[in-house]
Amino acid sequence: MPAVFEVYNEGKMPNTDFTYEEFEGLLANCYLSFTDKRVSREDFKKATEILKGFAERKKVQPPENTLENPRVPRLRSYALNEGSYSEILDALGAFWHDFNVGGEPYTKDREERDKLIEIARKYSS
Repeated sequence: MPAVFEVYNEGKMPNTDFTYEEFEGLLANCYLSFTDKRVSREDFKKATEILKGFAERKKVQPPENTLENPRVPRLRSYALNEGSYSEILDALGAFWHDFNVGGEPYTKDREERDKLIEIARKYSS
C-alpha cells in the first residue's frame, strides 16, 4: 500500500512546464477511466495499484484523494471521454510527453507506464 505523505510536492515538475498538481489530475483522470464498467475487476485493481505507485514515487496525492481534494481549480481532462480508449492511450502518452515520467528505459516508471498501456490496449477499439 502506498505511503501517505504529510506534505506533497508542489509547483513545477523537473524538466517540464507542468506542475505536480496537474500530474495528480492526470492520475485521477486515468483512474476514472479505468472505473469504466467494461474494465475487468482484475485490470482495474492492477491499474489502480500502478497509478498509486506513480503517486507515491512522485510524492503526490493518490488518485482517489485528488478526486475528493483537487489541488488545482479545474482538473485538466486527459482521459476517457465518450467511451474511447484510444483517448486513454493518448493520456498515457502525456506521462512522458507532458510530465517527463516513464520515458527513461529500464526504470520503474517506464515499466509501470508500459503495463498501463497494455491494460488500456485491451479495451481500445
